[in-house]
Order: sequence, then structure tokens, then C-alpha cells
Amino acid sequence: MKILVIDDDSKLRNEIESILTRNGHSVDCAACASYGVTMVAKDRYDVVLLDYWMPEHNGLWFLENAVLPRQTKTLLMTSYSGRRFVKRIFDAGVTDFVPKPFDEAELLLHLEFLSKEPESVSAQAAPIAHGRRYDDPRGHGLSFWH
Repeated sequence: MKILVIDDDSKLRNEIESILTRNGHSVDCAACASYGVTMVAKDRYDVVLLDYWMPEHNGLWFLENAVLPRQTKTLLMTSYSGRRFVKRIFDAGVTDFVPKPFDEAELLLHLEFLSKEPESVSAQAAPIAHGRRYDDPRGHGLSFWH
């Protein structure tokens, strides 16, 4: 898979890049949400691995400002796990989240799950800009933006 890692923590970002590369993934990295927005505008990714808490803008800001193809999955990394927070991130378009701290096996398990989702970047669907994505919870493949 082609993965974009967005995290302000350079040590964690480099470790994740190493893990993903070692496991056969193509990886690009961004140190902040605004640079991540620029990167997704220039290239297509299967997964954006996104930190929630960053100094300039948080992960929700990224989701509200990025133009992501419908097939691009977003895996949020966070230590927050309250019900209200989880609802908020899924309402914003997050596909999955991995609680921090996590290990290599857990990260790879989440990516394996995301790789089994029906659509992939190779389908080349037109990107949808600005707004929130809502996916049909019954799994009928219906999505719309609000």
C-alpha cells in the first residue's frame, strides 16, 4: 500500500516509516497537517496515517481541509478514546483509529483490515473536497459528503 504518515514527532514518524517500509509499503511522511494537505493534493494514497494532536493544526483540521479520494482510508493515531471523541472523529471521516501507544503488530493489523476494504486508490475515483463523509453503516457502499 501507499501510505502517508502525518505526525509532528520525528522519532515516532521515522519509526513508523521504518516499520511500514520493512513490511513492503511505500511511505511518504509529513511533519504537520498543513504539509499533509499539500501532499495529498499532489499524490494519491491508500492510507493516511494521521496523528491527532499536533501543534499547528490537529488531525481534524487535516480532515476538514484535505481533498481525499473516496478510496483513501484514514487511520488516526491517538491516546484519546472517550465515546464523544470517537464519534467526533468518525463523523469527520476517519476510517479507523489506533490507540497510542501501539506496537508494530497492532499497527500492521489495522493496515491489514484497511487493505480489505472494498475500494482502493487504483480505482482512481474523483476526489471530493471539503466537508464530512458519511458511509452507509449497513455496508452497501454508499457514501455522501455533507
